[in-house]
Amino acid sequence: MTKGYIYALTSPKTPHIKIGMSERLPPLRLSEINKSIAYGQFAPWHIHDFIHVNDIRTSETYFHRSLREFLVRDIPNTKELFRITASQATQLFEDSPSEFFVGAAKLQRLSLDLGLKAYLRRLFHVSGLDLMLDLQGYWTLSLYPSTAGGRLFTLNIGKHEVAYAVDPRGEEKTTFVLGVDKLIGLRLPRHWADLIPSGLLYTSASERLKMISFRSSTERAANYLAQEDVRRAIVAYWMDHLIRSRENGAVSLHARHHNSNAVREIMKSPFTA
Repeated sequence: MTKGYIYALTSPKTPHIKIGMSERLPPLRLSEINKSIAYGQFAPWHIHDFIHVNDIRTSETYFHRSLREFLVRDIPNTKELFRITASQATQLFEDSPSEFFVGAAKLQRLSLDLGLKAYLRRLFHVSGLDLMLDLQGYWTLSLYPSTAGGRLFTLNIGKHEVAYAVDPRGEEKTTFVLGVDKLIGLRLPRHWADLIPSGLLYTSASERLKMISFRSSTERAANYLAQEDVRRAIVAYWMDHLIRSRENGAVSLHARHHNSNAVREIMKSPFTA
């Protein structure tokens, strides 16, 4: 049984949807599909949706059999094109058995943790990661990782942690850590003055990255992310480092642990400013 991904691709050159499987994150596989003999004729393909599954062959067979009446049969050498809409492909993924999904228990826990889910949705929006979903693998999310101290999530870009949260047992407030551009160290935003204990601003292993740690409720932490100076501090480092990682082909060391299903679940939540 091999874990992997089931994806749904769209292309401006065909009304059909390509549904296939990949052992690697689909964003990292897309260039190969665009150059393939069978499907390259419809390049460029774009990722519409994908899910991380426990058994790619069983899952792909399930989806293809579910769609066999919509299979495109008049294009030579293709077996993964279907006459369905993108929204129908997403609904098919939504209706698939829960046991298909990698980390189903963590997804269930996230669905009940509305505060954390809302915080992550805002963090995606503030940082611009919600516009960079096709670069998953260069940035990664680990949800409820098996680390000491009650860590709730970790976000990495390349090899560096850029955000995480810890919920220690017996503590009323969660500890949040955010990576920002080093310029923030020259003058802390006054909005953060009551959140950040002195001495918790420290330099990470990255030359330009500063890490800020504070304790807060998830609701209040989410509200602070909406401040304009906070957004600038995050975007200045996150986007620059993400673009550099993409240009250098530096896929995150944590890509194999990336929880794309959690990203998908978070992005289903409507963003409220």
